[in-house]
Amino acid sequence: MKKVFLCILFILSLNIYCQKDVTLFFRNGDSLKVISHLYSGMAKIKYRVSEDSKKIKIDYRKVKKAVKYYTSNSVTYTYKIKKNHATPVLLEQVSKGKIYLYKLDFTRNSNFGGGMSMSSNHSEYYVCKGDDDIVTTFNASGIFIENSFRKKSEKIFNDCPVLVKKIKDKILKMANIPEIVTFYNEKCLTNNL
Repeated sequence: MKKVFLCILFILSLNIYCQKDVTLFFRNGDSLKVISHLYSGMAKIKYRVSEDSKKIKIDYRKVKKAVKYYTSNSVTYTYKIKKNHATPVLLEQVSKGKIYLYKLDFTRNSNFGGGMSMSSNHSEYYVCKGDDDIVTTFNASGIFIENSFRKKSEKIFNDCPVLVKKIKDKILKMANIPEIVTFYNEKCLTNNL
């Protein structure tokens, strides 16, 4: 029992340590290092200036983006408006270039008869040309319909026939979304094909 308690205490201390290094970038140009737990899909960010300070809630009207720092990397979250929605949500920035790629991770819970349930993790990807405020759903909202994905790819990457062909020929699939956007940003625009 003592070992279990120590493991839980260790995990909690790691979690608190990971939450300390967040920088908020405000729309007025200011920035502030805070303690916060960030994840994609948030409408409001809750943060503290110090361990013993009061929690503050802030939304997209004041904050443009937030960067969460880890030991070996950092993750940028940006408020974006999903096409055909009104309120911006915080999305994880996966890559940037001529096309920016954003991600929203979520868990889908399904209940079956007899009290059984199952949960599965999904990623919904969004793209925009440049750093636009409005993003378009790239994959089929967690439903993962491959044909719909190919049709969207033809429209998004219409200026890169080599990439469109790779997607049509199923060399690159929906599971390769980050690689597809990287290919477009690095090879299609610089004629390195």
